[in-house]
Amino acid sequence: MPVTEAEVTALRPDFPGIGVLARETRQGALLMARWRALLSPYPAVGQPDVCAVSARVGGIVGGGSRIRRDYQLVMDVGTLHRRLPTVWITAPADAQIRHVNIWPPKGEAAWCPWLGLRLPHVCWFTYTDAWSDAQQTSRTLGAALEYVKQLLNTENHDSPAR
Repeated sequence: MPVTEAEVTALRPDFPGIGVLARETRQGALLMARWRALLSPYPAVGQPDVCAVSARVGGIVGGGSRIRRDYQLVMDVGTLHRRLPTVWITAPADAQIRHVNIWPPKGEAAWCPWLGLRLPHVCWFTYTDAWSDAQQTSRTLGAALEYVKQLLNTENHDSPAR
């Protein structure tokens, strides 16, 4: 099910500062509306679907440190109901990141099309298994943000990221 503006707004009490970063283009929205009318059980809505959000999530510095730190994120939510979204870190800067579950800004996944930058990004590692096993109705923006929060508040030292 696509992410809506209302869903983003409803998450503001738990994630202050969350906001819509990108929506479908008008042409994309028209194509999606036609596709949904033909193939999808979800009704078309008046506004274009949300494609990307920005949010601030608290976590730990990592690298053995439990000191608290805020991470500013950009999340691609276009395929949220199928897979965990790509989550890029816009702050702190890569040189300041020690968390073992964050990839440096290298490789194809580092490219953030919403900002036109190569950015550090979250290594989901085994979190993808739980997401895949969850019912599709449970794969929501709120659930994905909770996954990010859990990941940024612990460290999986088996992660291949750093």
